[in-house]
Amino acid sequence: MPLPPPSLFNTLPWASIQPHVDALLAAELTPATIAAWLKDWSDLRELIQERGTLVSIANVQDTTDLAAEAAYKAYLNDIRPPAQQANNDLTQKLLASGLSVPGLEIPLRSLRTDAEIFREANLPLQTAEQQNGISFNKIAGAQTIEWDGIEHTITGISPQYEASPRDTRRAIFERIDAREEQDRPPINTLWREALGIRAQIAANAGFPGDYRAYAWRARHRHDYTPPTASPSTTPSSRPPSPPPGASTPNTRKSSGWKNSAPGIWTSTN
Repeated sequence: MPLPPPSLFNTLPWASIQPHVDALLAAELTPATIAAWLKDWSDLRELIQERGTLVSIANVQDTTDLAAEAAYKAYLNDIRPPAQQANNDLTQKLLASGLSVPGLEIPLRSLRTDAEIFREANLPLQTAEQQNGISFNKIAGAQTIEWDGIEHTITGISPQYEASPRDTRRAIFERIDAREEQDRPPINTLWREALGIRAQIAANAGFPGDYRAYAWRARHRHDYTPPTASPSTTPSSRPPSPPPGASTPNTRKSSGWKNSAPGIWTSTN
Protein backbone atom coordinates (compact mmCIF):
# COMPACT_ATOMS: atom_id res chain seq x y z
CA MET A 1 0.00 0.00 0.00
CA PRO A 2 1.78 3.18 -1.16
CA LEU A 3 2.38 5.90 1.39
CA PRO A 4 1.43 9.51 0.68
CA PRO A 5 4.14 12.20 0.57
CA PRO A 6 5.05 13.81 3.91
CA SER A 7 3.20 17.02 3.04
CA LEU A 8 -0.06 15.04 2.87
CA PHE A 9 0.77 12.44 5.52
CA ASN A 10 1.32 15.18 8.10
CA THR A 11 -2.30 16.29 7.72
CA LEU A 12 -3.93 12.85 7.96
CA PRO A 13 -5.98 11.75 10.97
CA TRP A 14 -5.06 8.40 12.45
CA ALA A 15 -8.08 6.78 10.79
CA SER A 16 -6.38 7.40 7.44
CA ILE A 17 -3.05 6.02 8.68
CA GLN A 18 -4.42 2.85 10.27
CA PRO A 19 -5.03 1.11 6.90
CA HIS A 20 -1.28 1.18 6.27
CA VAL A 21 -0.77 -0.55 9.61
CA ASP A 22 -3.53 -3.05 8.83
CA ALA A 23 -1.89 -3.91 5.51
CA LEU A 24 1.39 -4.66 7.27
CA LEU A 25 -0.37 -6.75 9.91
CA ALA A 26 -2.21 -8.73 7.23
CA ALA A 27 0.84 -9.35 5.07
CA GLU A 28 2.32 -12.85 5.06
CA LEU A 29 5.85 -12.92 6.39
CA THR A 30 8.18 -15.35 4.64
CA PRO A 31 11.92 -15.40 3.97
CA ALA A 32 11.09 -14.00 0.53
CA THR A 33 8.94 -11.11 1.78
CA ILE A 34 10.58 -10.12 5.06
CA ALA A 35 13.01 -7.54 3.61
CA ALA A 36 10.32 -5.65 1.70
CA TRP A 37 7.97 -5.82 4.69
CA LEU A 38 10.61 -4.36 6.98
CA LYS A 39 11.21 -1.53 4.53
CA ASP A 40 7.51 -0.73 4.35
CA TRP A 41 7.30 -0.68 8.14
CA SER A 42 10.40 1.51 8.38
CA ASP A 43 9.01 3.96 5.84
CA LEU A 44 5.77 4.26 7.82
CA ARG A 45 7.60 4.73 11.10
CA GLU A 46 9.81 7.37 9.56
CA LEU A 47 6.81 9.40 8.43
CA ILE A 48 5.17 9.18 11.85
CA GLN A 49 8.36 10.12 13.67
CA GLU A 50 9.09 12.99 11.30
CA ARG A 51 5.60 14.34 11.86
CA GLY A 52 6.12 14.28 15.60
CA THR A 53 9.55 15.87 15.33
CA LEU A 54 8.28 18.75 13.20
CA VAL A 55 5.44 19.70 15.56
CA SER A 56 7.69 19.28 18.59
CA ILE A 57 10.36 21.60 17.19
CA ALA A 58 7.76 24.18 16.16
CA ASN A 59 6.36 24.14 19.69
CA VAL A 60 9.71 24.48 21.42
CA GLN A 61 11.02 27.19 19.09
CA ASP A 62 8.23 29.54 20.16
CA THR A 63 6.49 28.61 23.38
CA THR A 64 4.08 31.53 22.93
CA ASP A 65 2.74 30.17 19.61
CA LEU A 66 -0.64 28.75 20.59
CA ALA A 67 -1.20 27.19 17.17
CA ALA A 68 2.11 25.32 17.38
CA GLU A 69 1.27 24.15 20.89
CA ALA A 70 -2.15 22.95 19.75
CA ALA A 71 -0.63 21.06 16.82
CA TYR A 72 1.87 19.32 19.10
CA LYS A 73 -0.81 18.42 21.63
CA ALA A 74 -3.01 17.08 18.83
CA TYR A 75 -0.16 14.82 17.75
CA LEU A 76 0.42 13.65 21.32
CA ASN A 77 -3.26 12.92 21.89
CA ASP A 78 -4.40 11.62 18.51
CA ILE A 79 -1.38 10.21 16.63
CA ARG A 80 1.31 9.10 19.03
CA PRO A 81 -0.72 6.67 21.22
CA PRO A 82 -2.22 4.64 18.34
CA ALA A 83 1.16 4.78 16.59
CA GLN A 84 2.82 3.27 19.67
CA GLN A 85 0.16 0.56 19.82
CA ALA A 86 0.61 -0.15 16.11
CA ASN A 87 4.36 -0.34 16.53
CA ASN A 88 3.95 -2.90 19.29
CA ASP A 89 1.52 -4.95 17.20
CA LEU A 90 3.97 -5.00 14.29
CA THR A 91 6.85 -5.81 16.61
CA GLN A 92 4.93 -8.78 17.98
CA LYS A 93 4.19 -9.98 14.44
CA LEU A 94 7.85 -9.82 13.47
CA LEU A 95 9.06 -11.55 16.64
CA ALA A 96 6.43 -14.29 16.31
CA SER A 97 7.59 -15.01 12.76
CA GLY A 98 11.10 -15.89 13.90
CA LEU A 99 12.40 -14.29 10.70
CA SER A 100 15.28 -11.89 10.30
CA VAL A 101 17.65 -10.46 7.73
CA PRO A 102 21.42 -9.99 7.90
CA GLY A 103 22.38 -7.04 10.07
CA LEU A 104 19.11 -7.00 12.03
CA GLU A 105 20.53 -8.59 15.18
CA ILE A 106 20.89 -5.38 17.22
CA PRO A 107 17.56 -3.87 16.12
CA LEU A 108 15.88 -7.16 16.97
CA ARG A 109 17.37 -7.04 20.45
CA SER A 110 15.85 -3.59 20.92
CA LEU A 111 12.50 -4.71 19.53
CA ARG A 112 12.40 -7.61 21.97
CA THR A 113 13.00 -5.15 24.80
CA ASP A 114 10.27 -2.85 23.52
CA ALA A 115 7.84 -5.76 23.42
CA GLU A 116 8.75 -6.83 26.95
CA ILE A 117 8.14 -3.44 28.55
CA PHE A 118 5.18 -2.25 26.43
CA ARG A 119 1.97 -1.75 28.39
CA GLU A 120 -1.18 -0.32 26.87
CA ALA A 121 -1.96 1.27 30.24
CA ASN A 122 1.17 3.39 29.84
CA LEU A 123 0.03 5.10 26.63
CA PRO A 124 -2.06 7.81 28.35
CA LEU A 125 0.62 8.19 31.02
CA GLN A 126 3.30 8.77 28.39
CA THR A 127 1.05 11.39 26.80
CA ALA A 128 0.67 13.06 30.20
CA GLU A 129 4.45 12.96 30.60
CA GLN A 130 4.89 14.86 27.34
CA GLN A 131 2.17 17.36 28.29
CA ASN A 132 4.08 17.97 31.50
CA GLY A 133 7.13 18.79 29.41
CA ILE A 134 5.16 21.33 27.38
CA SER A 135 4.18 23.09 30.59
CA PHE A 136 7.78 23.15 31.75
CA ASN A 137 9.00 24.53 28.42
CA LYS A 138 6.47 27.36 28.60
CA ILE A 139 7.81 28.38 31.99
CA ALA A 140 11.46 28.05 30.97
CA GLY A 141 10.89 29.81 27.65
CA ALA A 142 9.43 32.83 29.43
CA GLN A 143 12.43 33.25 31.74
CA THR A 144 14.55 36.25 30.79
CA ILE A 145 17.16 38.48 32.39
CA GLU A 146 18.38 41.95 31.53
CA TRP A 147 22.08 42.28 30.80
CA ASP A 148 23.81 45.34 29.38
CA GLY A 149 20.43 46.88 28.78
CA ILE A 150 19.23 43.95 26.64
CA GLU A 151 16.65 41.32 27.54
CA HIS A 152 18.00 37.77 27.11
CA THR A 153 16.49 34.35 27.59
CA ILE A 154 18.46 32.03 29.85
CA THR A 155 19.72 29.95 26.94
CA GLY A 156 20.18 32.97 24.70
CA ILE A 157 22.76 34.52 26.99
CA SER A 158 24.80 31.31 27.21
CA PRO A 159 27.37 32.24 24.51
CA GLN A 160 28.10 35.55 26.23
CA TYR A 161 28.26 33.84 29.61
CA GLU A 162 30.74 31.23 28.40
CA ALA A 163 32.99 33.82 26.72
CA SER A 164 33.11 36.20 29.70
CA PRO A 165 35.70 36.46 32.52
CA ARG A 166 34.94 34.83 35.84
CA ASP A 167 33.49 37.89 37.60
CA THR A 168 31.10 38.54 34.74
CA ARG A 169 30.05 34.89 34.61
CA ARG A 170 29.31 35.00 38.32
CA ALA A 171 27.18 38.13 37.95
CA ILE A 172 25.23 36.58 35.05
CA PHE A 173 24.82 33.33 36.97
CA GLU A 174 23.43 35.13 40.01
CA ARG A 175 20.96 37.03 37.87
CA ILE A 176 19.83 33.80 36.19
CA ASP A 177 19.55 32.09 39.56
CA ALA A 178 17.38 34.88 40.93
CA ARG A 179 15.09 34.71 37.89
CA GLU A 180 14.74 30.96 38.02
CA GLU A 181 13.96 31.14 41.74
CA GLN A 182 10.80 33.06 40.89
CA ASP A 183 9.45 29.99 39.09
CA ARG A 184 10.37 27.48 41.74
CA PRO A 185 6.78 26.80 42.97
CA PRO A 186 5.25 25.94 39.57
CA ILE A 187 8.32 23.97 38.52
CA ASN A 188 8.26 22.04 41.79
CA THR A 189 4.62 21.21 41.11
CA LEU A 190 5.49 19.94 37.62
CA TRP A 191 8.44 18.01 39.03
CA ARG A 192 6.27 16.18 41.53
CA GLU A 193 3.69 15.48 38.84
CA ALA A 194 6.37 14.09 36.50
CA LEU A 195 7.80 11.89 39.24
CA GLY A 196 4.38 10.41 39.93
CA ILE A 197 3.72 9.75 36.25
CA ARG A 198 7.07 8.08 35.73
CA ALA A 199 6.76 5.99 38.86
CA GLN A 200 3.44 4.64 37.58
CA ILE A 201 4.86 3.98 34.10
CA ALA A 202 7.70 1.99 35.64
CA ALA A 203 5.39 0.07 37.97
CA ASN A 204 3.04 -0.83 35.11
CA ALA A 205 5.99 -2.17 33.12
CA GLY A 206 7.19 -4.38 35.96
CA PHE A 207 9.69 -2.04 37.62
CA PRO A 208 7.95 -0.87 40.81
CA GLY A 209 9.95 1.79 42.59
CA ASP A 210 12.72 1.78 39.99
CA TYR A 211 12.09 4.16 37.10
CA ARG A 212 15.78 4.15 36.23
CA ALA A 213 15.68 0.41 35.57
CA TYR A 214 12.68 0.91 33.30
CA ALA A 215 14.27 3.87 31.48
CA TRP A 216 17.47 1.88 31.00
CA ARG A 217 15.52 -0.76 29.11
CA ALA A 218 13.41 1.77 27.23
CA ARG A 219 16.54 3.53 26.01
CA HIS A 220 18.05 0.22 24.86
CA ARG A 221 21.12 0.50 27.04
CA HIS A 222 22.06 -3.13 26.66
CA ASP A 223 25.83 -2.93 26.81
CA TYR A 224 26.37 -1.22 30.14
CA THR A 225 24.63 -0.81 33.48
CA PRO A 226 23.89 2.18 35.72
CA PRO A 227 26.88 1.48 38.01
CA THR A 228 29.33 1.27 35.10
CA ALA A 229 27.91 4.47 33.63
CA SER A 230 28.14 6.56 36.79
CA PRO A 231 30.62 9.47 36.89
CA SER A 232 32.56 7.77 39.68
CA THR A 233 33.47 4.86 37.39
CA THR A 234 33.65 6.70 34.08
CA PRO A 235 35.47 10.00 34.74
CA SER A 236 35.15 12.67 32.10
CA SER A 237 36.99 15.87 31.35
CA ARG A 238 33.70 17.58 30.67
CA PRO A 239 31.90 19.49 33.47
CA PRO A 240 29.08 17.63 35.20
CA SER A 241 25.85 17.60 33.24
CA PRO A 242 22.57 18.83 34.72
CA PRO A 243 19.77 16.33 35.22
CA PRO A 244 18.16 15.18 31.97
CA GLY A 245 16.59 18.26 30.43
CA ALA A 246 13.70 19.25 28.25
CA SER A 247 14.16 20.86 24.89
CA THR A 248 14.21 24.45 26.01
CA PRO A 249 13.70 27.31 23.56
CA ASN A 250 16.63 29.57 22.78
CA THR A 251 14.19 32.48 22.85
CA ARG A 252 10.47 32.75 23.35
CA LYS A 253 10.19 33.32 19.62
CA SER A 254 13.46 32.01 18.29
CA SER A 255 15.38 30.65 15.37
CA GLY A 256 16.91 27.81 17.31
CA TRP A 257 16.66 25.65 20.38
CA LYS A 258 18.92 23.84 22.76
CA ASN A 259 18.59 20.94 25.18
CA SER A 260 19.79 22.70 28.26
CA ALA A 261 17.11 23.20 30.85
CA PRO A 262 17.52 21.46 34.20
CA GLY A 263 14.79 19.00 35.03
CA ILE A 264 13.52 15.51 34.42
CA TRP A 265 11.61 16.30 31.26
CA THR A 266 13.11 13.82 28.86
CA SER A 267 11.00 11.44 26.85
CA THR A 268 11.70 7.76 26.82
CA ASN A 269 9.97 7.29 23.48
